Amino acid sequence: MAETWYWIRHPGTYAGNECDFGQLLTLALATPKAEQLTRLGYLVESPKPKQKIQCGECGGEFLSEADRDAHGRKRHQLRFASSDPVSDDERAEREEAALLERAPLYLEKTEATRR
Repeated sequence: MAETWYWIRHPGTYAGNECDFGQLLTLALATPKAEQLTRLGYLVESPKPKQKIQCGECGGEFLSEADRDAHGRKRHQLRFASSDPVSDDERAEREEAALLERAPLYLEKTEATRR
């Protein structure tokens, strides 16, 4: 069975892996959970990417260098140390606000609003 490719619009745990925005993920079959995550905008189904940008630390694959670099700053802080004096809580709030602006969820497509 052919794998289905997705890219991550909202960071979280997918298929048992912590994933970040722009990260590529494959699922061997379409599951109800994948359909729900796609409908709500957490994942985007996509054709097999022609080019993948790989993280040199963990091997994760991304759509762009910018997405890979953001992942590196978040997940591999020792390798990508920052001189930014902002607290972790403030950084997380900024990241979440930017994410919701860049890739809002499709809350109008929930089961409750579809009735």
